[in-house]
Amino acid sequence: MKRLFCLTIALIMFLGGCASGPVLYPNAYLKTVGQEQADRDIADCRQQAEAYVKSDAAKTVAKDTVIKASEPSPLYKSFVNRCLSTKGYEVIGWGD
Repeated sequence: MKRLFCLTIALIMFLGGCASGPVLYPNAYLKTVGQEQADRDIADCRQQAEAYVKSDAAKTVAKDTVIKASEPSPLYKSFVNRCLSTKGYEVIGWGD
């Protein structure tokens, strides 16, 4: 229980520190797994996207893209959207 509490606090701090995040459509899958699991899945997808965006392949793709520092890059957003889609979620946008 203590571990879950610490994980939840860390997740809230992580998501709260980001400029924006994915907004999920309340489909059957989200209703089945619940918001806590969805938050964990979002954090996992964001972590994977961060690692990918830092990779050499992604730098080559994104080198000509200029984005405000406070907003995630289109590549990052696309990666997170795809990752969440493969898990069963439907991203309908990004918000604060």
